[in-house]
Amino acid sequence: MLGEILSRPGLSHRDRSLINLGMISALNRTHELNLHVKAALNNRLTREEIGEVLLQVAVYCGIPAGIDATRIAREAFAEVDQQDGVE
Repeated sequence: MLGEILSRPGLSHRDRSLINLGMISALNRTHELNLHVKAALNNRLTREEIGEVLLQVAVYCGIPAGIDATRIAREAFAEVDQQDGVE
């Protein structure tokens, strides 16, 4: 079922990643966010764009949610950098 939804026409994978990051952060689903940050990078979102999404979360959903989401995004970025051999 999830695969059918993700493969529907109408939104690109990139757009779906933007939406997912916002929703998962707003709902404070921190245990899922790391995976979605990495998926967003694979869907060609930049780190700056991800940061902008998380800033919107902080403003509209609360600073604690934005802080948690930003911390998790930084952890995901570090994991990706480590896998890619970036220091």
